[in-house]
This record gives sequence, structure tokens and C-alpha cells, in this order.
Amino acid sequence: MFVIFIDLFQQKKYFKVYLLILYQNIQIRNFIQNKIRIKKMMEQNIILNSLKNLDNSKASSLTHLNLKFSNQIINDQNLQKIHTFLRLCKEIRTLILDFEDCSLQEKDSKLLLNDLPEFKNLETLQINFNFNKIKNGAKEIAQFLLKCQKLNTLQIYLTKNQIKNSEASDIIKSIETMNSLQHLEIEFEGNNIEVDSLTSLKNTLNCLQNKLFTFKIGLGYLNRFERADQFQINDELLQSVMQCLNA
Repeated sequence: MFVIFIDLFQQKKYFKVYLLILYQNIQIRNFIQNKIRIKKMMEQNIILNSLKNLDNSKASSLTHLNLKFSNQIINDQNLQKIHTFLRLCKEIRTLILDFEDCSLQEKDSKLLLNDLPEFKNLETLQINFNFNKIKNGAKEIAQFLLKCQKLNTLQIYLTKNQIKNSEASDIIKSIETMNSLQHLEIEFEGNNIEVDSLTSLKNTLNCLQNKLFTFKIGLGYLNRFERADQFQINDELLQSVMQCLNA
């Protein structure tokens, strides 16, 4: 089954529209159970929101980590410090990279993600780069995901980053071989992406359709005064998703 629902997007004065796929052979309770599991993991996270809290001597023992730097301006030197810290987190199981609205540019995603080791134990990953300008730097996310192939849950938030089709396709393709992935959430709104040429989305869903429990993709925005029933879903995207479900 699939569900279209409206969600208040943080403190912004508009609503976000999602397409949520609950795969037909999985009962809704699995979706709820996963939300509970993620919440419990998040509660175990060590939250670091200041560079002075990055202690390299403790990095190797961390299993749950939330790097929460949203709404901060981070220079190249400090990004390199965070990168060095991440390289030492070899036992990590849950990782949140929250860099929303940090004025990140194309080069910054490379400083942060390039040349990270393979995270063999990583099960849950959230990357929140909403409201930056990483542009072609999104390719670094794709390369990083290739080193996180044992994920159970993946959430990627890239709203308004001036990303084009090629970068979005690279990210989606990097997900195809995640054989343990059960819960996938993607947000590409507000970028230079034409859904009709994102054939990689359909191909990836075809590869994962027998593994995913849930798939959630942001579809667009509603002005807070618009009626939800007047929102028009991109027919080609919806058709591609439903073809995957019925394949």
C-alpha cells in the first residue's frame, strides 16, 4: 500500500508532502516497530554539537553518535577536525551527520566525507545537509555510501542544495547494493532535478523491492494556506514507484 501524507517541516511556514510506501508483503506494524527502534538508538547517541567536545581518544569506542552542527558556520579547518574524528569511529553502529543550514559549499562535503574508512558495523545512517549549496559535492555522499553497504536504515536529506540529476543519480545508484537495507528515506526537493530522467530511482527500487519494508520520498511543498487535496503529485514518479511495487 502507499500513503500520501502532509508533515509540518520544522519551523518553516509551509508543509512538506511525502509519498510513503509500505510494501505490500509487510504489515504496518513493522513500520511502527522500526520507528521505535530508531528512537531508542537515537536516545543512546552521544550528541556532539561543539568542536571542543570532539575527543579523538574516545572516538574508537563510540557506537552511537550524533554530530549536531546545524545552523553553524564551519570553516575548512574545523571540517577537517570533524573528518579526522570520524575516521577514528570504527565501531560506530548509528551515525547522524546533521549539518543543516551550515552554508556548506561544494568543497566542504569533500572535506567532510572524502577518504573515510569502510564502516563495517554501521546499521543506521542519517545525513542531513538540507539548505546548503553542496552542488557537485553530492558525489562525495555517493562515494561515502558505497562504504556503508550494511545499513538497515538510511535517511538522506538534501533539500535545496543546487543538486543536478547526475549527482542525485549517483547517490541513488550507491544504494542499489545495500543488501540489508529495509528502511529508506530520501529528500531531494528544491534542487535542479527532473524526475522523468531519474531512471536510477526506478532501477534502485527494483533492486530493493524484496528487501525494503518502507520507502519514503519527499515530493514537494504546500503553502500553508493551500489545500492538501489540490497538491499534484508528479505522475511519472508515482508511476515508476508503483511499477516497482507491482513488478
